[in-house]
Amino acid sequence: YEVTEWTTPVDVDMFFHDNYDFEGGREEVTYRENRKTQFEKFLYKSSRYCSILEIDSKEKLLLVKDIPNVFLRDPEAFRSTLETYQRLGASPLVFIATETSNKKLDIVFNLFTPAVLNDFKVHHITFNAVSTTLMKKAIKRLTSLMVGPEMSRQYRVPPQDMIDSVVLSSQGDLRSVTLNLHFASLKNAPRLSTEQVNAGEVL
Repeated sequence: YEVTEWTTPVDVDMFFHDNYDFEGGREEVTYRENRKTQFEKFLYKSSRYCSILEIDSKEKLLLVKDIPNVFLRDPEAFRSTLETYQRLGASPLVFIATETSNKKLDIVFNLFTPAVLNDFKVHHITFNAVSTTLMKKAIKRLTSLMVGPEMSRQYRVPPQDMIDSVVLSSQGDLRSVTLNLHFASLKNAPRLSTEQVNAGEVL
């Protein structure tokens, strides 16, 4: 398979000029395409069309790791998007999401309900959370690389309370802890706020 991944685009205002060819000036109208429409266009075009630069015609697989936030606010819109893709899409579609203890932010809980899994024949694959001990070992290895001559130009080793916060917020997701550590370690980046929580408390 050739993997095509959805990347959340930067918001860009598009300007349409009415009366462009007419004397008397132009009327500028600003239009911003909403995220749902952008996402649906990506799914449809990526699953059906190949780049003219491609030599081998491989089967496509669409990968989504960054699900648009608009769907968390409106789960029915997500279902509608899946219904459209079920009719028009031509490639397998894979979502990667991290389960969280906060149900309001849990993508799996809110979007991939039992009804959605059943109606769209979704295969739900879960992985056990990485233990805190292994998380800390991974972070220790990553921070040891930051003190090297090349990496130290861009990164600084974050303080221990920041590291503990990164481990806690990742909830066993190694991908999440790596990404959060990256941002927490960048030089000249604002210091992330931390807040002490009791064990078992929902974040």
